[in-house]
Amino acid sequence: MSASYYTIFGWFGKWDFVHGFPLNGGNGAPHDIADLAQDARNHPQVGTESTFDDPTPASGDVNDITGNSTFGLPSGTNYTYSITVTGTGNGTFDFRDPGASSNTVFFTNSYYRLKIGNPATIQRYNGSTAGTTYTATGGGAGTYTLQLIGPDIYLKNSAGTTILHVNDGGPQSGLRLRVIPSNVQVWSFTGTVN
Repeated sequence: MSASYYTIFGWFGKWDFVHGFPLNGGNGAPHDIADLAQDARNHPQVGTESTFDDPTPASGDVNDITGNSTFGLPSGTNYTYSITVTGTGNGTFDFRDPGASSNTVFFTNSYYRLKIGNPATIQRYNGSTAGTTYTATGGGAGTYTLQLIGPDIYLKNSAGTTILHVNDGGPQSGLRLRVIPSNVQVWSFTGTVN
């Protein structure tokens, strides 16, 4: 079952209770939703970028990602991701994307790309231009912690050992995540507000 809804650009919508019913002749069951909300107002307080996505940092998780996927999960200056990767390859995890000034375009301004290969790397992007690549002392399939503390980015292995530290003055908040596994990788992550 699915429920489709929208809020007009620049507005905030809240439904106290929604009772839906199938449109295909009665096949299926009714669908009840409580406290459905969507915030499409302008939020200029996210760094220097204006956006129509709610910038409030939020915790969230996604499991078993096997294809290119983008998620709206706002992160603040202090945020932690736990990332698990199975399989070999060079899949990527793009984070700290504050959005572009058009309010509707993402991954065109400045962001970071974590690549879980062997070794793992973090690369800074300015728009579509790849910048400096920082190389970790380990990598490959496994569980990692990506800890964001102010301008500092720490990549830690499953033992909690820091295998990469980056501080190059890039963006310190983000509104989107983009995961692109290699064709034999499966990714999962949990994001936590610190």
